Amino acid sequence: MKKLILLLSLHWFFIYVCMAQYVTLQGNQFMLNGKKFYPMVVNFSVAKIYKNGIFSLSPDHCYGYKFGHTCYDIPSCNEEMQTHFNYIAGMGFNTVRVLAIAPLYDTLKKKLVIKVHSDNNKLDSIPINLSNPSDPGMLALFSYYDQLLEAANATSLKIIFLPMGKPYFQDAYSLNLWTDFLSVIASYFSTANHNDALLAYDLMNEPGTYPNLPTKQVACEIISTWYDVIKANDPHHLVTIGNHYGIYDIFSFDPSMLKVDFNSVHFYVQFRPYEDRTQPAIQELARKRTANILYWMQQNSIVPWIIGETGYTASASWGINYGLHGTLANQADYAQYTLDALCNCGGIGYSWFDYQDLSYVDISHPKYYGNFYGLREREYSPIPPVIDKPAVDIFRNYVRQVTEPCPVDRTPTYNANKLYYNFWGYPRNPAKEISGYVKDQHGNPIKDAVIGVNVNMGDVIPPVPHPNNPDKLLKRLDDSFTTFTDETGYFNIIPYQFDPFGTIGIPNDFPGIYRINISAAGASTFLLVKYPILQQQIPNPIVLNRINYDVVVSGETVYNGQTKTYSGRKSLTVSNTNINSGGNAVFTSSKTINLLPGFNAAAGSIVKMYIAPFNCEDISFISKTPHTSIVFEENNDTNFSAMKELQLVFEKEFSENYLSVFPNPANHTVTVQLHSHNPEASFKHITLYDILGRVILSSSTEINPYVFDVSIYPKGIYFIKATDETTNYYQKIIIQ
Repeated sequence: MKKLILLLSLHWFFIYVCMAQYVTLQGNQFMLNGKKFYPMVVNFSVAKIYKNGIFSLSPDHCYGYKFGHTCYDIPSCNEEMQTHFNYIAGMGFNTVRVLAIAPLYDTLKKKLVIKVHSDNNKLDSIPINLSNPSDPGMLALFSYYDQLLEAANATSLKIIFLPMGKPYFQDAYSLNLWTDFLSVIASYFSTANHNDALLAYDLMNEPGTYPNLPTKQVACEIISTWYDVIKANDPHHLVTIGNHYGIYDIFSFDPSMLKVDFNSVHFYVQFRPYEDRTQPAIQELARKRTANILYWMQQNSIVPWIIGETGYTASASWGINYGLHGTLANQADYAQYTLDALCNCGGIGYSWFDYQDLSYVDISHPKYYGNFYGLREREYSPIPPVIDKPAVDIFRNYVRQVTEPCPVDRTPTYNANKLYYNFWGYPRNPAKEISGYVKDQHGNPIKDAVIGVNVNMGDVIPPVPHPNNPDKLLKRLDDSFTTFTDETGYFNIIPYQFDPFGTIGIPNDFPGIYRINISAAGASTFLLVKYPILQQQIPNPIVLNRINYDVVVSGETVYNGQTKTYSGRKSLTVSNTNINSGGNAVFTSSKTINLLPGFNAAAGSIVKMYIAPFNCEDISFISKTPHTSIVFEENNDTNFSAMKELQLVFEKEFSENYLSVFPNPANHTVTVQLHSHNPEASFKHITLYDILGRVILSSSTEINPYVFDVSIYPKGIYFIKATDETTNYYQKIIIQ
């Protein structure tokens, strides 16, 4: 009898029965109370107030006519919050993404602090002591959370919130402090009143914009650690991260390599300074450009994804001459286009920035236009009535449906007239263009590789005050943009000289491209900086080490007595493959496994298939062979919430060697053990790294199991690398 082992999962049944009030993910679909749920989200800023010894949460004071608050106690502030939340629900939204509630890290005091508006209406800092529940900072934090959940529950809205301020990736102490913080707040939200109002933790806001970014490997480990800490203390709620245009984070916080339940991509409408935004054709072109990001996410995000932020500035009182993107009608058109394009490109949720216009900066500020992303408009008078912009009706009347393929302007092979390859539609300039091919370590072309470009458009002679920062001189004009590889791995960069500020002294023969940064989902990074870059300096091809991403297995045979494992990071497609009697085949993928005609498992064979979540062990991003799996650490607490197409959860059982490290967390001694069918298996080397990649311990040893003392090391996150005759094994460990 043919022996094909597929273990149908009770996992989703368990979620439905035991946690039906929480929003969950089933494959590529949010679910709530057994029904499909499509998050329609609007961003909403809050203010943390501390007056007369009372901590109260209010709408951001910048939503008002001028700086200042209108509530100072919990009842009145809660009433204001519920008034706004009720209006949000009436606009067609079911979820609020809450901003400005997170604490910050004080780099001087090396403490977490909460910024509050105090009695004297100034911004004060309250330090947080995570080990003391009675600490004023902790009491303030939990009071604000309680009020947020109460307001959301009273209006039947769900909450996505940013729990943390900006981390400093080169400061190991701050990373460990944030880890402890997430453990504390996850424990709170797991049992808090009305905690079913919480949809997800949004770990970071556009990490690609932060300074001193870590490598992809370290970024993967940081997010994996934070995800695991949250899930260990609060298994009910989802975890996401705000990707900066998706593609801009690829060089560090690669969206395809982060352990989250879903990705939240942030992007906004974009124009070039020379484009006339009063022209309908230019507005249409700007809308079409957004499909580049949506298509890339559709093709490269392993987990489900939503739009986490998008927006468009418009006002009845202020126009394009003040830096705004366009008219109120243009804003409504942009909302309609992005809603439809998201659905057609496979996204499963939408978030608009912002709820209402703000008064963050005054008219003299270069970024005055940033006040006008809101869907509601303040009239500028001492008594400011608030009116809806036309885009509100777009959201209020929106019906989600797939109407066409993802509307990206793209062809399978390079075409300079397509926006996917020429985002700004620059004219051809053969003398300055740079082209090449991107392939993986096996010689396979990499499509959708991101090509980040910086161009020196010429010197400003003489230098002039910078229009956006008069305190600095504008000495050189730079341009930056991205393009992508086609399905053959080919790319072409078209630089273009333009004068955004009307400065003088720019020569026609501008220097050209001086920086090219290339990466792809699940791949290493190539960087070339030179003034200028010439075609002959580009390697042919550019080779990126990449994990097995989309793997095709064909023409394989597993014979009697053999065990073979095949793995693909995103997908695994198997055809024309025979598993003979007595053969054992294991197939793993993080997303999909496709069995096509020609696959045959004979009677007496064993075939096992697993949806295996990604881990960060493959530090070098070099796959062993094209059809050999990445070694996953054994983990009995595997979370399968990132599953997509397959509605099965398969038993995780590997016949390969694997590494175990215990106890973990540890505070005294740690045992590192290699498990193998070979009783003589032993180590060759053990290395302990800190979170910044520095070697803390290095030992050549054949002792298995290997025991060493960790009490001498500072508390924090570390990584163990263990090597045997043929394989490197990686494991994360927390020292307490």
